[in-house]
Amino acid sequence: MTIPTFPVLPSIGFPKRSPVWSTIKQPSVGGQESRFAQWSYPKWRYEIPFEVLRNYSGFNEFDSLAGFYNQMYGSAGFFQYNDPNDGLIVNQPLATGDGTTTSFQLARSKGGFAEPVFLPTAVSLTRSDFVGSTLMYPIARTNYVRNPRSEGAATGTPGTLPTYWQSNSATGLSRQVVGYGTTSGVAWVDIRVFGTATQTGLSINLYLDTNNAAATLGSAWTMSAWVMLVAGTLPGGLYLEFGEYGTSTASYPGTAVASPALWQRSVGTTTITDPTINQIDAMVWVYQTATGAVDFTLRIGGPQLEKYASATSLILPPVGSPAVRTVTDYGLYPNGIIVMASAPASGASIQWTGTYNWLCRFDDDSVDFQAIADGYWSVDSLKFTTEKL
Repeated sequence: MTIPTFPVLPSIGFPKRSPVWSTIKQPSVGGQESRFAQWSYPKWRYEIPFEVLRNYSGFNEFDSLAGFYNQMYGSAGFFQYNDPNDGLIVNQPLATGDGTTTSFQLARSKGGFAEPVFLPTAVSLTRSDFVGSTLMYPIARTNYVRNPRSEGAATGTPGTLPTYWQSNSATGLSRQVVGYGTTSGVAWVDIRVFGTATQTGLSINLYLDTNNAAATLGSAWTMSAWVMLVAGTLPGGLYLEFGEYGTSTASYPGTAVASPALWQRSVGTTTITDPTINQIDAMVWVYQTATGAVDFTLRIGGPQLEKYASATSLILPPVGSPAVRTVTDYGLYPNGIIVMASAPASGASIQWTGTYNWLCRFDDDSVDFQAIADGYWSVDSLKFTTEKL
């Protein structure tokens, strides 16, 4: 059910706003008095004057306000009020993850005191954890890389790449899987490339999934991965690459990894502009600018390919079951409850930014409208109070 909203009228005066608490007072025989708060947060009482309410030839503030009051059946009905002085929050801490809890009540803090928000009108969530600060999404998203956990890797020469990964090395170069593990929650594999290059161009082309995703004209795609040089020297540029394929054409737009020496997430985006393109995949490329000796080791983890214009949270399939995975970060209920698709990791910080209204009811079953001239009315004080859920 949609909750009606208090009308916005041009004649509203300066409001009065008061916190209201309920306290049990218990005197003792000796004269001392104990007091106990019955509520964990206050109600708020509003008193709003309307100095002029017009009701003539197209001006209907009086009819709008009186009609709204009657629609609420006096003090019986609920409505929402958009307080212009208390309806916006920015980067408000919402919760700290414990690895288990998935449900959180939106709240806002003023002057160090926090109370719940029951009627959010717009919400944006940000999670800060091992992948940095990430905007969360209430819409379904898919990671088309089936094995972002790097499962199935085995060390050796050449060793075994993670399941569904594949690589091509340049003539004269060999590939070796030298290690795998997890850093700050991101699973990775170390891949060494070494030998004597006999030509310039690609040193290694690492496919992060051998299964191409279906692409359409105008669709936006984002690839992301943690990529780091852990040993040796790169013979040229390091890139996140898209493979865009059609029946008779292919293109490979890429984004350079800006700081290969740092373990951080790199991101690249592309938009399909060729109507013949119908498939896309994600790769890591290393170029070589000269022939000769080559020896470097890359650490690659958490690859993600998504049909979206920006990188979102790392989407992981269940352990031991690599597959395309679709998730929704969270759902928002009308009462301000946020339900996460998966529990935020222990220590992860969740913040929210957004707008909200207040759930209210009128205090009285009558309102004194005063005629001040022909077609003009006023209300000395219209009172209503916020309600709890």
